[in-house]
Amino acid sequence: MPGILCYNLPMDVKKIIVSSLFFLLLALSGSALAALSSSHDDGDHQSILQALQSSISYFSNKLPGTKLEICGQSILSGRLLTSLQGLASFIGGAPGPGQLADYLADNFELCQPDAATSMLVTGYYQPVFRGSLDKTAEFAHPLYFLPEDEKLAHLSRAEIENSNQLKGHELIYLADPVTAFTLHIQGSGLVDLSDGSRLAVNYAGTNKAPYTSIGALLARRGVMERADITMPKIVSWLRQHPGKSRQLMQENSRFVFFELGKYSGEGPRGSMGYPLVEGRSVALDCSHYPLGVLAMLETRRPVPDSDPGGARWQSMARLVCHHDSGAAIKGPGRIDMFWGTGPTAGRVAGVMKEPGSLYLLLPR
Repeated sequence: MPGILCYNLPMDVKKIIVSSLFFLLLALSGSALAALSSSHDDGDHQSILQALQSSISYFSNKLPGTKLEICGQSILSGRLLTSLQGLASFIGGAPGPGQLADYLADNFELCQPDAATSMLVTGYYQPVFRGSLDKTAEFAHPLYFLPEDEKLAHLSRAEIENSNQLKGHELIYLADPVTAFTLHIQGSGLVDLSDGSRLAVNYAGTNKAPYTSIGALLARRGVMERADITMPKIVSWLRQHPGKSRQLMQENSRFVFFELGKYSGEGPRGSMGYPLVEGRSVALDCSHYPLGVLAMLETRRPVPDSDPGGARWQSMARLVCHHDSGAAIKGPGRIDMFWGTGPTAGRVAGVMKEPGSLYLLLPR
């Protein structure tokens, strides 16, 4: 992979770097962002163990001799598997922050793609909505299952919503088109039915049409400043302008199809096929970063307060695993973090749009 730097530093220097979690000066749009500082991974042991186990399961199903191109190196999947198993065993012993830093420095090489020095970090989550398996006066806006007919499966959003061509392919009904569109953007969610049961609505495929960002369209037309655009603001605008929102949403031709599943209490399944882990699973472009790899992400994160629209910001530095991908996550400089399920996770994910740095951890 071109344009990637690997650091071959003395061990004592590496330990200083890892134990301080990579103090850096980040830059975005010409303005400097002060280096984020933390003495250790700021997440809990249980969540990183869950994330590591998903990556371990993923690599266990690959042939040990499978070669993966990472940081300009060809690394066997078996080496990655062994390194992750070792780390999981070590963390299972509940090490202190200094012990974890030393372990990482002793057992992993640090490398960073050029684009990863100033990544755009966004967030996504698993929304929860009310709905019905049958069309009612309250719930009249359908999600659809993937048609077997190739012609129907490749209709554009406008063709689907402006006609009855997918009649008979309705999966579940939601209260309004903006709610349905939100599920299309997030890729999966949960639906609470009137009988008190909860169903998982999972991604099943798309019509393969190009993805167009609604936020980018609003910025291009001067409706919002690009720097101020967040998912909550987009949703609010769509609800406040019902006469314009339908046409705007249809400018994103990509249409997502879903399937129903039982709610297991776990996160939605990512591109690897395993449940996503809150605050640990990230989506990256698979053409630049192999699925399953371990990394350190340093950025800022919002912490919601009692004000429904308020949040304070604090530094974040933690181990993450590449478990997912996304239509809007393209190129080596984009990363999307999974923040969990429900409205609190939605508040965090909706305003997450920060510069950050990503470091890949490769076995020594």
